[in-house]
Amino acid sequence: MMLQRGRGIRKIGKQELEPQTIIQREYEVGIREKEIELEEREAKLNREMAKLNDQLQNSRRKGIITVILTGGFMIALIFSLAIIFIDAFHFWGVDIETSTVTLLATSTIGELSGLLVILYKEIIKN
Repeated sequence: MMLQRGRGIRKIGKQELEPQTIIQREYEVGIREKEIELEEREAKLNREMAKLNDQLQNSRRKGIITVILTGGFMIALIFSLAIIFIDAFHFWGVDIETSTVTLLATSTIGELSGLLVILYKEIIKN
């Protein structure tokens, strides 16, 4: 494009424009650039809000899962200990072999402690 000046009229290519029109166009271009910048900021904020929303939902889910699993672990531990005590004091004539009780105790403690360690590592990591 070729810009020619003379007598207050500017010529761009084959189109003649009044000086006021050029100023208006420059002003409109500046406004449009600002609008684009605001749209980009808004899109960035929307992405960040979506990301924060996902993190909040994940933390709620993790909290619920933690409560459920911890409760389940405690119930399993209580029942295992109850069986061990019932056998130890021979309530209701219950007599379980020593190897079975030992296996029950070690597997319960090992399983529960291992699962709790994995669970709490995941919570602390995130």
